[in-house]
Amino acid sequence: VRNLALDQRRARQGRFRGFPVDVALDEIDRLVLRYRFDQGRPVFLYWGAVWCPPCHVLRTRLFPRPEFRARLANAVPVYLDGDTERAQIWGEKLQTAGYPTVLVFDADGREVMRINALISIDQYMKTLAAAFDATRPLPEVVRQVDAAGVGSLTPGERNLLAFYSWYQDQTGLDLAGRRALFDRLWRETPAAERVEKARFLMLW
Repeated sequence: VRNLALDQRRARQGRFRGFPVDVALDEIDRLVLRYRFDQGRPVFLYWGAVWCPPCHVLRTRLFPRPEFRARLANAVPVYLDGDTERAQIWGEKLQTAGYPTVLVFDADGREVMRINALISIDQYMKTLAAAFDATRPLPEVVRQVDAAGVGSLTPGERNLLAFYSWYQDQTGLDLAGRRALFDRLWRETPAAERVEKARFLMLW
């Protein structure tokens, strides 16, 4: 109870484990614009709540990792506290659903990834690395599959498709379109990418 109260107090004071707290979307846009030309830094947006058990796992097992902090040093970290009114307003605009949700925007402000599922920490690191290195938003990746096949994607792009938060889908696909995509991804993903291939089968 004491730790929870301390976490809540720290969050309300304006900082939480290195993340700006309760940042409105227009402020996020300004951060993106500030860095897009001179540094080209992506935005890491963490939508969570102090009381949320899966959020606690991320805060205690992912955020303290040196490799995560090294990656985040090259991004703009934003924490939206889900218990605040403004965060709920912007959560609706971002169409987030469920805690925790992580969104990654590129330096041009385009969403390149959203993760909601609580996956293994090592897998989280791999997927975040792919998101930070992404060169195009996921709808473009999906169109690439349709135009040129799964083999035309990079391994990182296949990983992003495997661990994307599909129940918060922003790609514009309907249910039939997603099923057809997962079927093709499962069939055409190289056998060496066992985790991604199994994930596509599960999604299908």
